[in-house]
Amino acid sequence: MGIVSWIILGLLAGAIAKILLPGRDPGGLIGTTLIGVAGAFLGGW
Repeated sequence: MGIVSWIILGLLAGAIAKILLPGRDPGGLIGTTLIGVAGAFLGGW
């Protein structure tokens, strides 16, 4: 269950980051959420 919660937390963090800092970036929403998931994995590991 831990890995699933890391993924959910990363998706939420990426979405919140995109809402707080909108604008043109190369990754878009998907890139931002993937970075959030990667950060959650690193933090959880």
